[in-house]
Amino acid sequence: MSGRRGEVFYDAHCPLCVGLLMRLGHTFRRRGFLFLPLDTPGVAKGLGVSAAELNRTMHMRLADGRVVMGVEAWRELFRAVAWLRPLAVLLGVPGIHALAGAAYGWLAANRHCLGGACRMARNRLPHPPHRATTFLELP
Repeated sequence: MSGRRGEVFYDAHCPLCVGLLMRLGHTFRRRGFLFLPLDTPGVAKGLGVSAAELNRTMHMRLADGRVVMGVEAWRELFRAVAWLRPLAVLLGVPGIHALAGAAYGWLAANRHCLGGACRMARNRLPHPPHRATTFLELP
């Protein structure tokens, strides 16, 4: 990983993740981060995690070999960019760190359902979704 600050492993099947990468990826790439899909062969083994754990959250392997995940990975990205450093500092504040961790956990768990297309849960619905009626459709 010579010349790199880290490798970021993200969900290439997640519209939210890909959208963020398209918007901000160049900013982080210029600062030495390489972005690789979670399903790149050998990633889970190389990071020392199970495939299930790898798919739960974004992982980052830093140049020194440390592995950070979720909010901690975002803090590392933010630290690398001068105008984002205040966010990195803010994410280090204990109460804010806990809230950000909870928010990130929810987003990560629901990332495939955001934007109105829930691929993961569609088959698990116990009954057909309720169809809302409009004022004009009332009996």
